[in-house]
Amino acid sequence: MSASDMALHTFSLLLCALATLCLNVSAADLAWNGHTTPESTTPSTFLPYYVPPGAKSYDSASPLVMYSGEWNEVHSKAYVGHSLRQTRQVGAYITFPFNGCGIEWFGNCDSSHGISYVYMDGELVRKVDARCDRVKQQQRIYWAFDLPHGKHTMKIVNTGARPGSTQPCATSLDAFVVTKCSDPNQSYSAPSSHPLPLLTLLAEGEPAEKWTLEQKGSTGVHAMQLAIISPTHALIVDKVEHNPLTTDGRPAWGALYDLRSHAVKPLSMKSNSFCAGGSFIRNGTMVVVGGNPIVEDKTAAADFGDVDGLQTIRFFQPCPSSSASGCDMYENP
Repeated sequence: MSASDMALHTFSLLLCALATLCLNVSAADLAWNGHTTPESTTPSTFLPYYVPPGAKSYDSASPLVMYSGEWNEVHSKAYVGHSLRQTRQVGAYITFPFNGCGIEWFGNCDSSHGISYVYMDGELVRKVDARCDRVKQQQRIYWAFDLPHGKHTMKIVNTGARPGSTQPCATSLDAFVVTKCSDPNQSYSAPSSHPLPLLTLLAEGEPAEKWTLEQKGSTGVHAMQLAIISPTHALIVDKVEHNPLTTDGRPAWGALYDLRSHAVKPLSMKSNSFCAGGSFIRNGTMVVVGGNPIVEDKTAAADFGDVDGLQTIRFFQPCPSSSASGCDMYENP
């Protein structure tokens, strides 16, 4: 048997052992498949609204949010700050100046909502369709986590249109959440050090310097697996559970964390990667294989809609972009 055949055989045995371990764990305790919450067996609407450490929320009544056109204010405990602004007027718009490197727009979605244009610093960046089959509050309509550090202005314009609709469609705003990132270009100065060794200082009775821990950001997903994939970013992979970071209206199970600005970008992972393993191959691609079956029964209050991860192969190709734009996980269950 050649050296390459021996390596492949050893890797296969490792995967078999890993899969056996995952199956045994899931059979012994279904709670391993996700976080158990009260009445978790009853599916309910997932509310993506969340303000992580290092971010700030501005609800629809904030004086920084400026409205043009006809906007109605709706009051309900179901909304952030107990209020929401909504319009059906074609061309009505919102402008919101902010300082940071990430922005999230939360609002309602239902069958009466339609397409809005999102501008960032005067440039059209997205056409967003907020229509969904049933009424949902506190939904994340648009997000961007890779903005340059500094001041920006976001503008949302209601088109009043949607394919197949003959009535003016709505646009709503519940809240904005701004990611307050630190300046990646800010120079770092090391703390002053005493010329004498620490043991000498303690022996002479001088107090040692105090250390403090400061949280600069949040990964948004639990770091079940973590890998440094470039000089600027860390790749984080979690299992299927109720993480605060969201993507496509559901919890995210993977993220890219900016080591300079502390911004976070969700990855659109769809399979359950609990008990998965992997490594880098020669060309720099990270391969993550295996996982757990579809989350069922006592998991969380939302219907996750994940796919079977037992035979999934995931690829994360080298990501040379310092902003992580266009970088994502490819999966084949």
